[in-house]
Amino acid sequence: MIDLIDVTAGYRNRPIIKNFSLRLERGNFVVLIGPNGAGKSTLLRVMAGPLPVNRGMRHLDGKDYERYSRRLFSQRVTYLPQDRNLSLPYTAGEIVLFGAYARHGLWETLGESEQRRAREALKQVGAAALFDRPVTELSGGERQRVLLARSLFAGGETYLLDEPTAELDPVEEERVMHTFQGLSRKGACVVMALHDLSLAARYGNQLVLLGKTGAIAAGRPAEVLAAGVLSRAYGVPLQVERSEGFIITEDKGNHPTKEEGIWE
Repeated sequence: MIDLIDVTAGYRNRPIIKNFSLRLERGNFVVLIGPNGAGKSTLLRVMAGPLPVNRGMRHLDGKDYERYSRRLFSQRVTYLPQDRNLSLPYTAGEIVLFGAYARHGLWETLGESEQRRAREALKQVGAAALFDRPVTELSGGERQRVLLARSLFAGGETYLLDEPTAELDPVEEERVMHTFQGLSRKGACVVMALHDLSLAARYGNQLVLLGKTGAIAAGRPAEVLAAGVLSRAYGVPLQVERSEGFIITEDKGNHPTKEEGIWE
C-alpha cells in the first residue's frame, strides 16, 4: 500500500504536484487522467520514487520510502515510465528477463523456469513470437508490448504504468487492460496514466483527475467523468454520454457547470 501525504513535488523549484494526498490500496485499479501537462507522469514518478518530494511524506506499507533499499522497493513496486528507449543490442526475451533483477540480481544467473516465465509474460501481451527477435528490429507497438511483458515478469504488489497503451492498436489495448485488470482482481494495485477517457472509465475502479491547477477530482468513474468536472480540468465545455460506456465530446453550446465530485 502506498500513501502520499500532503506531497508537493516538481522540477527546478517549480511545483507540479501541490499538497496532494492519495492512498493506494491493494486490489484497486486507479487511472490518472487529465490534459497534457497536468502532472500525471510527475505523479507516477513521485509514487515510483525517482522524483523526490519538496514537502510531504511517501509511505510504502507504513514505512517511509527512505527506509527501503532500491532493490527491496523494486521487489514491491514495478514502474514503467513513459520515456522508453530500447536502442539496446538485446533480444525481446533478454529485455523481459531484466525484470528479474529485483529478485535475483544479475539476470545471467536465471534458469529455465525463469525463461518459461518470460515467455509466458510475452504471451500475455500477444508477443510470444518476439522472444528471440532483436528489439532494434521491432516496431514501436512491439517494443511497447515487450516492456509491458517485462513489467509483468518483474511482478510485485503495485504496478505504476505511464501510458501503457501508447502505440498499441485497439485489440492490443484491450488485451493489455484486461491483463492488468486481472492482476488487480487478484490483489495487486495497478495505477495507470491514460489519455483515453473511455478506456479509463471501462477499466478503472477509481479515477484521479488532474488539471492545470492541481487535483480536480477523485472517485468512481461515474463521479469523476461528469461534464462540469471534466470541463473544469480541460478548460473547454464538454458533454458526457453514458448510453454505452462513456462518450466524451466538446459541448459547443453549453458552458461548464459545477457538479459533485470537484475538489475545491
